[in-house]
Amino acid sequence: MPLMRYFLIIILSLITITKVTAQISECKPVKKDFKNQGEQEDYRAEKLFEEKYTKQNYKRFIGEIVLIDKNNIRFGNKVLRAFFSPELKSIFTQGIFYPQIITGDSTSPKKSEGEINQMTPGQRVFYHMTQNDTLVIGEFEELKFLSYNPAIKRFRFWRYQKGFANAQVYFIELTNTAADKTTNLPTFIKGASLTFVKDGWIII
Repeated sequence: MPLMRYFLIIILSLITITKVTAQISECKPVKKDFKNQGEQEDYRAEKLFEEKYTKQNYKRFIGEIVLIDKNNIRFGNKVLRAFFSPELKSIFTQGIFYPQIITGDSTSPKKSEGEINQMTPGQRVFYHMTQNDTLVIGEFEELKFLSYNPAIKRFRFWRYQKGFANAQVYFIELTNTAADKTTNLPTFIKGASLTFVKDGWIII
């Protein structure tokens, strides 16, 4: 009996050591040399799609879409302030991507300028941080190195939020099952649907 218990302890110890070693290996960051920040960001984007990708399905915006000016578009009770190249603008004007996807449908109560001026600095910062009637994004670009399939295009952008010093990276995916290698970008976007949205890391 003591001998059996001895072997059992050894087996359990080996199993525990194996599990701990595996966990450490998973948590340990991959050491990789990058020539610049851009290469590192692209590598992290690739890992995000490898590890956190799940096919989703978002409907297009069904309310009124109003083009306020070249950088501001109103979607019902929300405004998208975006800085993008003209050829990508139809992703927004066609209602494929819109603020409510990230901010939700509701809006935080607005205060008058007088009420804001009466707040303490801390209260003022918190108030601005919780306002969600406007979504501000920039650095919107296609990640061509992640668009392996002509029916899929993936994009990255930065979200800027008042009260936060640094922007946050976001990723989206558009899918057009009718597209092939000959499909141009306007045609692709016209027949596309939004199939993935994921927040990433904070830009430091």
